[in-house]
Amino acid sequence: MKRVLITGGPTNEYIDEVMKITNMSSGKVAVEMAKHFVEDGYDVTLLLTKGIKNPMLDKLENSGNFALMRFETTEELLNSIETCATMAHYDIIIHSAAVADYKPEFSFRMEDMAKEIANFIGDNARDINESFTTEDVRREIYRILTNPECKVNDDTKISSVEPNLTVKLGLTPKIIASLRQMFPNAFICGFKLLENVPEAELVEAAMKQIAKCHTNLVFANDLAELRKGNASRLVVTQNGYNGIKVDGAYGIFNLVKIATEN
Repeated sequence: MKRVLITGGPTNEYIDEVMKITNMSSGKVAVEMAKHFVEDGYDVTLLLTKGIKNPMLDKLENSGNFALMRFETTEELLNSIETCATMAHYDIIIHSAAVADYKPEFSFRMEDMAKEIANFIGDNARDINESFTTEDVRREIYRILTNPECKVNDDTKISSVEPNLTVKLGLTPKIIASLRQMFPNAFICGFKLLENVPEAELVEAAMKQIAKCHTNLVFANDLAELRKGNASRLVVTQNGYNGIKVDGAYGIFNLVKIATEN
């Protein structure tokens, strides 16, 4: 029995205990893909965002060849994937989760930041005039901006009446780039979503992902087309795009099944 790992839904990155940044993803396609693989006899593990409900899940969880794991943040998703990699061999990885590119690192009030920078300039006025180079000043201001003393406490809910609240964002781990190392022999499928670009640009972006992350293929689509109701995805391999498109979860399942039959 072949084993499949599917990720689905958005990652949620918290600003405080209540606010978060996320991506627009319902996880529906991932759940439907899991259903098709389960019904076809595959052993399926689905990593899905906490809080996503889908009537198919109850039936899937009652089957003997399905496991559900939940995640919230990008770090939690990565940890879950790493756990799966150490516990079992997977033949197919379908990474369809909408992973946030950025996560909040800390928050601050703009007026507090302005005061902290002004205090630095005032406290070091003589050195700035006599010995500091422009690069010295730039470096010190950058240090304040990236690690200020005026950080807002985000362990609880931040006040809802802050007119100048600012959030410093940092990069999240690139999960797609880690999959080949964790699953060296698996057939790995990635996804690429751009907006309102020529087809050639979309294909080029998908091929760059394949080259960089060593995925086997990428399902690529355009957000502008999705808004029009066109959910078709281009199937891109290391050789490029040969005109094949798939529609919906069943189309993805069927193509991956055919590609991995041998």
